[in-house]
Amino acid sequence: LARRHLASSAEAEALFGVFSCYFPITFTPPPNDTVGITSEMLREGLLECMTSHLLMAPQALDLVQGKLASADSAQARMDSLDVIAALASRFSVSRCMGVRGVRQIWSLIRLQIVDSSEPEMQARARSCLRHLIRLAAEEEAQDDASSSSAAPATAPAADAEMALDDLLSGSAMSHLMKQVKTQCMVDVKSPEEARARRGASALMCAISAHPRAAGMVLGEVLQALRDIVVSPAKGTAAAPMVRLQAALEVMLQAVMSARALWAYMNKEPLAPGTAHPLAPHGRELVECAASVALYPGGGSEDAGAAKLVALDILTELVLDDGIVGAEQASKVAAIACDTLAAAATEDASAKCCEAVLKMASAFGASGSPRRELVTAAIIPPLLGTLRAASACAADQEITPLRLTTAAQALGRIALASETAAAPVLATLLDLLPPASYKQAWAPCPEAERLRSGKAQ
Repeated sequence: LARRHLASSAEAEALFGVFSCYFPITFTPPPNDTVGITSEMLREGLLECMTSHLLMAPQALDLVQGKLASADSAQARMDSLDVIAALASRFSVSRCMGVRGVRQIWSLIRLQIVDSSEPEMQARARSCLRHLIRLAAEEEAQDDASSSSAAPATAPAADAEMALDDLLSGSAMSHLMKQVKTQCMVDVKSPEEARARRGASALMCAISAHPRAAGMVLGEVLQALRDIVVSPAKGTAAAPMVRLQAALEVMLQAVMSARALWAYMNKEPLAPGTAHPLAPHGRELVECAASVALYPGGGSEDAGAAKLVALDILTELVLDDGIVGAEQASKVAAIACDTLAAAATEDASAKCCEAVLKMASAFGASGSPRRELVTAAIIPPLLGTLRAASACAADQEITPLRLTTAAQALGRIALASETAAAPVLATLLDLLPPASYKQAWAPCPEAERLRSGKAQ
């Protein structure tokens, strides 16, 4: 009815008042209910009503902004975020919010990300922000691609003044990203503080949302984090190793966000020459993370944890083609194998093994231009670790750990690659006693072991 018959803001306001009193839904089915109506059904129905016409968008936004700014329940605030996301999807960010509306919505979303104590609320706010940035960026891209003579979209009459102000201020996308960048880049520079980490997560939303948004913040975020890794004690009273590890953890989030963006970009055929978002930063990131992973000193628990985060960064950087070249990928594989060989705890050994196996899987994937790296850069150092561990009895705790981990990694690689199987199996049979040999194959599915004959 609203879509067919609403013709003025006054009519929209009157109709909105009929059902807005039910927001947010707080319905709980009675005991022994036989009707089958659920709270989620009512919530979806009310959401459909509230977002049924552009003329009701101002009333809907006013209502949910009040809920987000208040101390209402987490469910009420999450429902409010759903209304914002639905309005943006149905009518576009610029038409239903405008620049001034985007500025207000961003402030309230940031409040939920930074100051909320509920992880689910924080996650929902980040999801909403990512959605708005992606929609706004797509709108801006469409506007840029359209003819300069095309007529602009007509705004509601009551919002003509706001529309003029928005036109003079630039796109919703540019203004939203300006606010995100201005308020959150300072958080990146204090990664050891929990509240700042939450603020920095808004930048991760921007990085993963759209290439336009990532292009505005990714390079600056990575540079700020590299500066901390190089000089963790500079300009702060925080413990250097704590600050270093925190910076590496945020760097890992940025890298993973950029990889998520790349996966999103590949859902459609890419234009020729489209580069990975991390391509301009790949070499510098490898050098930065490698400087931590290869640092010879610092046997403390904190130092070991920082090295493992650095290894995670290095691993993420070689899982997609186009971030680093074959030489850098080979270097990363060597670092991972060296770290595995030096691991002194079960936890560290397991994480190093996981990193090596991720690399082997990515390099050995069908169609990968780096398949030879499995046999050239991963298997030889693992075999070296196996030989060294089998010939050494100096440390009765660490040596069996290295022996088992290297053997299991080699077993998994051999199972996945016929090319790798021959040299790996021969060495395993030569160096390992029967019990250890069987243990190396234990993680592999029994049917695969028997089918391939490798368990015999």
